[in-house]
Amino acid sequence: DQLLRNNMRGLLLAQGYDVYDTASKSKLTGLVSRYEPALFITSTSIDKYGDGLEIAAVVSHQNRKTAIILTTKESCEEFAISALRIGVKDYFKIPFNYDDFVESVNRCLQDSYIQTAADFHAEVAAPNQEVCMVGESGSMQAVKAQIRKLAKADCNVLITGETGTGKELAAEMIHGCSPRKEDPLVCVNCAALPENLVESELFGAEKGAFTGAVVARKGKFEQAHGGTIFLDEIGDMSKYAQAKILRAVETKKICRVGGKKEMDVDIRGLAATNHDIDALVAEKEFREDLYYRINVGRLHIPPLRERKEDIPLLVEYYIKKLNKSLGSRVEAVMDDSWRYLMQYEWPGNVRELKNVMESSFIDIAGRNMEFIQLPDYIKRKIDAPLQFVSNERDSLIAALRETNWNKSKAAEKLLWSRMTLYRKMKQYKIVSK
Repeated sequence: DQLLRNNMRGLLLAQGYDVYDTASKSKLTGLVSRYEPALFITSTSIDKYGDGLEIAAVVSHQNRKTAIILTTKESCEEFAISALRIGVKDYFKIPFNYDDFVESVNRCLQDSYIQTAADFHAEVAAPNQEVCMVGESGSMQAVKAQIRKLAKADCNVLITGETGTGKELAAEMIHGCSPRKEDPLVCVNCAALPENLVESELFGAEKGAFTGAVVARKGKFEQAHGGTIFLDEIGDMSKYAQAKILRAVETKKICRVGGKKEMDVDIRGLAATNHDIDALVAEKEFREDLYYRINVGRLHIPPLRERKEDIPLLVEYYIKKLNKSLGSRVEAVMDDSWRYLMQYEWPGNVRELKNVMESSFIDIAGRNMEFIQLPDYIKRKIDAPLQFVSNERDSLIAALRETNWNKSKAAEKLLWSRMTLYRKMKQYKIVSK
């Protein structure tokens, strides 16, 4: 539809994207090969939707990093299921709201970026360099040491920790420091796997195995051959899916849906959960045999509230990242903001800290991050609000009083070392109780 193509092209150009379009199916393969698009958009109709899905499947097979959006004049449940099976991210029934369309495009491209970029709270170095994790506390030093050991062991590993602590990053580090680092790390969101698609998603499907299977398709295990498969949020898997995973992890053999022959897969398994998985096993909510298969090596990521000394490093890291991405020139966090950041318990852990920094940057006009720019919910949730003062001596006295003259805690609140606190007490002639 020439008019529809022109309208969509104009919308996407206005968003700042590079757009390539064609009405010729014969030219499509060449365009995809040449430009390796992050997103592919095509139209189809219900009476011959196999043709449109076939084109989408070919593009997906040619470049698995390409997200796909379909537009169609009609829709049905069978069409939606077939589209999902070949990896279509979204589809719109014509006519559709252009604002919704642009929002979907942005979301698909953001998802594509996240899959290929470093995790939100750390940088992954080049293949021959050690992967980095922000934090120098004793607990994080222990985590890094354990990661180095597990990377060399080539065993299955279970990673535990609360939401937002960085379990996926830990998996990337283990893979990136391992002998398998040159081969793929394939991530599976176990919580988002529809039960009726578990086998095709994990083990792939042969051509013609079901409606919409117009080409043979590799599953996640086959994609990870030679490398590592990361089963994120494995504690949320159904018992049916657990049984399927168990056999693949145990035998390292899979069979595509519709296939007749098993194939070997050389994989290393990493799994992560934010649940108390030992309790799930005890309550028969998680298979004991699968637990023993994945729990060969164990890594626990501590919550941020247990390593608050890492907060200044994380804040500095995000300031640099946000300055670069937003074109800002923030240089410092003022004392009033520091106290809130250090006192808050961070139930969402590092992910929440990242979100708070991003939110705060929206209102920063100058070069300093101040109390007023922090999200309201952070300011409301502080257990014992500090009285902010304008000079250093009063700040020191306030911190000592609020901690009942516990100098270690007072130094922590002020982001000083104990020696700095003692020196300041002497400078301002503050006598210890």
